[in-house]
Amino acid sequence: MKHLVKKYVRAFDIGQKVVDVLNNAPVDETKVAELSQNNLEGYYGMLQYDDDRLIQTFKYVKDDKTFLIPEPDPIVIYFDTARLYHKTINEKKINLFKQLHISNNIVAVNGDFYWYYSTVCNYVIFLFLAVEALINKIIPMDYEYKKPIQEKKVEVYNKFQIQRHIEFIEKIKTVLPDALGKNFVVNHTHKFEDLRKLKRFRDEIVHTKSHEAKMVQNYYEDLYTLSLDFDFDQTLKSAQDFINFYHPDLIEECNCGNDD
Repeated sequence: MKHLVKKYVRAFDIGQKVVDVLNNAPVDETKVAELSQNNLEGYYGMLQYDDDRLIQTFKYVKDDKTFLIPEPDPIVIYFDTARLYHKTINEKKINLFKQLHISNNIVAVNGDFYWYYSTVCNYVIFLFLAVEALINKIIPMDYEYKKPIQEKKVEVYNKFQIQRHIEFIEKIKTVLPDALGKNFVVNHTHKFEDLRKLKRFRDEIVHTKSHEAKMVQNYYEDLYTLSLDFDFDQTLKSAQDFINFYHPDLIEECNCGNDD
């Protein structure tokens, strides 16, 4: 997969007439300087980008000066980061087993696996972040999730509470179909299973546990074995399809001709 088209929290295409007005509008440098010296409370800036687009910026104050920075969509950043780590996973795995086949130098092989597993962890964590961020983003602001509990009672969650207190799989299987009228699980059952496996792997990494209770010496053998057996290619594609199912074309490969 090639690098992705940058996406922003808010962006608007503008016509040529608007472009002409903006390009020819006089700029009061004094006023611009004054703006940079206050915190712009209650305002946000739009930046003219590629001539025919406006993109939203966020404010950052440093040394009593306010800077406007383009506000990217973190979902795309997280996914693209996972994509970059994914590119090197297979290469590192091939090198690892090449060393295992031709050498008994365990010290050298240890270095190969060390960096392989590090790359795997980054891939898993950032890909999961992309999926989870997408879920939380697309829940409508005014939506209420009515969750049945025992004795015919119902608990009601607003968007903030859903993000904080409803479990990842429940959001996918129940909340999103109810809130948006689209059901990824029904339409793409196998791809949903890939996301479920990604969640389990992420949990094993983030909440790494020692298996001393199993009375074995290899405390982390199951975790390391999973890192060697996991289907990274299919999971990346399933995550892309999930994101684009609910937010069409958010994960979009760039057609500039450059790989990265």
